[in-house]
Parts: sequence; C-alpha cells; structure tokens
Amino acid sequence: MSNLSNELFFEAHRGVGQPLEKPLGRHWSAQYSTAGDFAFWNHEKGIVVSAKIPMSSVETHTETLKDLEVGGKYAAEKEIPVKPGAPVYVTRTIRETDKRFRTRKYNPPREMRA
Repeated sequence: MSNLSNELFFEAHRGVGQPLEKPLGRHWSAQYSTAGDFAFWNHEKGIVVSAKIPMSSVETHTETLKDLEVGGKYAAEKEIPVKPGAPVYVTRTIRETDKRFRTRKYNPPREMRA
C-alpha cells in the first residue's frame, strides 16, 4: 500500500457469508452496523470485512450508480459502491463462530479485489 500513500481512502465495511467470498463484491458501507446487520442477520454465520477503499476504486459513473440504486431509498445504508475487480485493502475481518466473534487484523492491509 505504500505506493498509494498519496491517494485518498474511504474506510468501508461489507457483510458477507462464510466462506469469505472472492472477489469481495461491489456494495460497501461507511457504517459498520449496516455491514454487521447484513453479515450476522442475513447469513447463518457471517463475516464483516473492513477495508480501506482507494478513491480510484470508487464507482463514479452516473448511469452505473443509477443501475446499482445507490442513494434514493437506500441512502441510509451510506453505500460506497466499488468498481468490479478494483483493489481494496482489507484491514480486518470479524467472523461469527458458535455465538462468538473472532477478529483478524491485517497490518499492513491485505490487497484484495472487489
């Protein structure tokens, strides 16, 4: 990540099922609670992935944002849409295992794809 040190990043979170899906996906949220709700209530056992999203990875194409329904009725989710296959830098994962939560931190952050 050192070669990107001059780029702006968003801290974002994504709720997924287990096992950890790769690529991670396009729909991220600025709110941990939104990702947690999706991971732990919509999946039997889920994972919340927290990552630094480079500004260059954020989807900004207006028509694509409309197709993804960003904003509007889902504005409360504070979604950060990411371009498919764009790099994200995972800083931690929180996994639910038998009614316990296991946190794994990555320092330096692990590069993965959206």
